[in-house]
Amino acid sequence: SKTLYEIRSGGIWQDIASKYTFPKNPTTASRIGLPYSTHKTIIDLIKEGRTNKEIRQKLGLQSSNKLTQMMSWNRRKFRNITNE
Repeated sequence: SKTLYEIRSGGIWQDIASKYTFPKNPTTASRIGLPYSTHKTIIDLIKEGRTNKEIRQKLGLQSSNKLTQMMSWNRRKFRNITNE
């Protein structure tokens, strides 16, 4: 699945990927299978400065390594955007 993701995003095999139009899936937003609306809410809460624990409690999500990694990645991404 990682290879397919890299092809679709243009990270590898651009010559092949450029020949196709890949549809976006608006119902699932992450590799951990979160619905798009939940993923967007997590990003909004991160932007508000909420902690991972607060976000999990507010959304009723169980703690997992993948969820923590996803939140950390989005925190770094948001921090980099605001620092530019």
